[in-house]
Formats: sequence, C-alpha cells, structure tokens
Amino acid sequence: TSIFQSPYLSGGGTFSNLWGFSIFASDNTTFYDNRLTRGGPLTRVPRTWAVNLSVNSDTRRLVTVSPAVSITSDASGGNDRSTSVSLDMRPTSFIHLNFSPNWDVQHSTGQYVSGIRDTLAAATFGRRYVFANLSQTTLAMDTRLDWTFTSELTLQLYAQPFVSTGKYSSFKQLRAPRTYSFDVYGQDMGTVTRDASGYTIDPDGSGPAPSFGIGDPNFNIRSLHGDAVLRWEYRPGSTFYFVWQQQRDGYEPVGDFSLRRDAGAIFRAQPTNVFLVKFAYWMGL
Repeated sequence: TSIFQSPYLSGGGTFSNLWGFSIFASDNTTFYDNRLTRGGPLTRVPRTWAVNLSVNSDTRRLVTVSPAVSITSDASGGNDRSTSVSLDMRPTSFIHLNFSPNWDVQHSTGQYVSGIRDTLAAATFGRRYVFANLSQTTLAMDTRLDWTFTSELTLQLYAQPFVSTGKYSSFKQLRAPRTYSFDVYGQDMGTVTRDASGYTIDPDGSGPAPSFGIGDPNFNIRSLHGDAVLRWEYRPGSTFYFVWQQQRDGYEPVGDFSLRRDAGAIFRAQPTNVFLVKFAYWMGL
C-alpha cells in the first residue's frame, strides 16, 4: 500500500425544508498491489478519482426518497458509474415498504483472467499473467416489506432480483512487474483466435512459446433471492416462526445486457424453496 495519505473532501448539510445532502470526493494516489496478479508479482495500480453525492428528503414524511450517484475514473481509462435510489414508504402506521434499485456500469482496463506457466516469460518470472478489458453492467433491486398485524403477529418480506453481465475484450499480458503496462495479444504481440470453447492465444506468433487456451469468460448472471418470515408471539416470551426462502440462479456466457431477456430469465430458472419452522417456549419459574 501507499505510504502517502490520499487527499479527500467530504461534507454535507440540511436545508430549511429538512432535505439533506452529503458529498465525498477523493484523489487516490497510485500504489503497489500484491493481489491483482493473484499471488504473482506486484503491479502498480493507476491513480483514481472518485465523487459520491447523495440526497435525502424530509424523513418525517410518509414517503421519503434518497437518490445517490457515484463516479469513479482512473488514469488508465477505467471508470465506474453507479446510480441508486431508496424509496421508503409508510402508507399506514403498520406497513413499511422500501424499494432500493441500483444501476452500475463499470469498465476495467486490468481484469485478471489467468496465469499461464511459461519458462519463456522471463520478465514475469516464468508465468504469463493474462488480463483483459471488462465492461460490466449490474442491476439489482432490494425490496422490503414489514407488516405489523398486531403487537404479537408480524410479517417480513425481502426480495432481491439481480442481473450482472460482463464482456471481456483486448486480452493482454502484464509486461513487467511493478507496472500497469500490458502487451495486447494480436496487436503488440502474438495472436488471439476465437473458437467454440473460448479463445486460443499464441503469445509470440511463429516463435517458440506454446499457445494456450482460455475458456469464454463472458458472463450473464441472474438471480433472485427472497425471504418471508412470519412471527407470532402466541404467549408472552414464547414465539413461533414460519420462514420461506426461495433462490433462483441462472448463467449464460453471453456478455451483453438486455433487460427484457435477462430479467425474464430470472423467473424461468428452476427455484429452490426452503421452509423452516421454529418454536420458542418461555418457561416461567
């Protein structure tokens, strides 16, 4: 890690209408990282700039909204744009509902792919550290419902649909330790060929280095996690719980994002359901 303290700015305030805001900005200096190569040589992580802004409406109201925006960029051309909003509603004294969608678009210039042993890769100690650009899009929405029927009977519901897609491009290898410099296959060195199983990379073309294969790293991950908890205090200190959990998961190596296709695929996935019952009995002495 760096021995220098990165400068940052943070602040916030509340307006006369009781809306509030907070802001955070940072300029993170470059540093050496021992994790980017997954146990290999150190790399020098590029300088990064980040700005986060959030706003919240008057929390005394029955409906409150809290939008937030986060923007991050680095010196290599990587960036991350995230937008979220929390919509909190209390339509009655016994119902509490919250929606929290989050949209994130990220482009990385140094996503680790694989480490390939090759004695001819002398500059990186007999191993080729393969990286790529990664364009990733993620959409998630947390939904919560708390319903208090009586002081003894409550229901809590939670659901999170989640979609994340990633497309890899510009496969390359680390040029030298303690740098963030790469040689792109098919451009700076060697060749890269797409095939049915993924990619075949020849690091030096007609040279002596052996070619190697990489499975298709592109991904479309879809999931839905849901919980329902019914709690009944059938006598003072004694409680009955009924829990229902459902999990849906799906995967395809597509890489591009389509809301209709990917969101629809969540509900076509085979669900896993778990039912739990718990009793607690208080024995007063």
